[in-house]
Amino acid sequence: YKNYEMYDSMIRLVERYHKDLVESTHLNLARQLETKGKFKNAEVHYIAANEWKSVVHMYCLASKWEDAYRIARQKGGDDASNQVVFMWAKSLPSEAAARLLTKMGQLDSTINFACEAGQFEFALDICRITERSADDVHLKIAMTLEDEGKFTEAESEFLLANKPKEAIMMHTHTGDWKSAIRIAEKYVPEAVTDILMSQANAALESRNYPEYEALLIRAERPELIVQHYRDYGMWNDAMRIAREYVPVAVTELQRLQAKSNRGSATDSRYL
Repeated sequence: YKNYEMYDSMIRLVERYHKDLVESTHLNLARQLETKGKFKNAEVHYIAANEWKSVVHMYCLASKWEDAYRIARQKGGDDASNQVVFMWAKSLPSEAAARLLTKMGQLDSTINFACEAGQFEFALDICRITERSADDVHLKIAMTLEDEGKFTEAESEFLLANKPKEAIMMHTHTGDWKSAIRIAEKYVPEAVTDILMSQANAALESRNYPEYEALLIRAERPELIVQHYRDYGMWNDAMRIAREYVPVAVTELQRLQAKSNRGSATDSRYL
């Protein structure tokens, strides 16, 4: 039966007498038929052997994209079919790929798949040809570059994605305050104060008080300096800042300092 390519009869006998070999027989037949270019027959046996991915692979290698898409969609769902559509589009010139994806209604899914696969140039090309916004693509490029530690390139992509706040956040996380403020001043002026305050907190953690003061004064929040120094009993520094920048707080500071001094004196009598 095999020699005469009477495969149905061959399989019938295998099913009857060698049940344990049914799948492997289908698989061997499928591979032989594929090498002979008998793709439809090979498909039948691959499917019978539960090897639908081999069918998709076979059709993709043969550039039989419609058949590859058909099987991928039937057996693998959206994930598999999206991958086939992406490969199909990649095999075509950009203009033809854009037409195909538009016709199939697969523009967004293919662009997303391309980004997940790191094929950003292809995704940008399709966006350009179809006149679609490329903001999401640039954003994904930026996040990939950030993960790789390529912060300068990531910044450019964040800005191309119209996401200056994300660029600011990236620089803030890495402690590049100068770059964060540079972007904020140009694109998000209202964020400058928050950045200066975050930088001031970082300076405070490292006990760099001159920088801490300079940053909060630049952020026009000297009252926070006074409050911090007051809370930690640094009365001379609190008074110095208050006299120069928060004069309305001087009287209250003097009262609190006097009270603190009286409390210290009282405590010392019991030592």
